[in-house]
Amino acid sequence: KQGYVVLEAENGEEAVELFFSDKTISLIILDLMMPNIDGFGVLEYISGRQLNIPIMIISGDNSKETINRAFQYNVVDVIEKPFDAQKIKDKMDRFINL
Repeated sequence: KQGYVVLEAENGEEAVELFFSDKTISLIILDLMMPNIDGFGVLEYISGRQLNIPIMIISGDNSKETINRAFQYNVVDVIEKPFDAQKIKDKMDRFINL
C-alpha cells in the first residue's frame, strides 16, 4: 500500500464491479483462485471490454498451461505464490509508470 490507494475485492464478481465503477484504477493484481467468478472468468470479462489497465496475475498454480493461458489475456506478469511483497511493489511501480 506504500504510495498507492488499494481497493480489494473478496471475489471475482466484486472485482468486476470495482473495475467498472472506479475509473482511477491504474493496475490490477488478480488472483486466479476466487469465489463466484475465478480469475480467468474476470480476465474474460475484462478482455471483452478493452480496458487499458495493466494486469498482474498472482497464482499458486505455476503450471506452464496456467501461465500460458494467463498470457493469452495480455497480462503483464504472472507471479507465483509465495511471493515477495517488495518485488510486487517494484513491478507495480514499473508497470504503472510505463
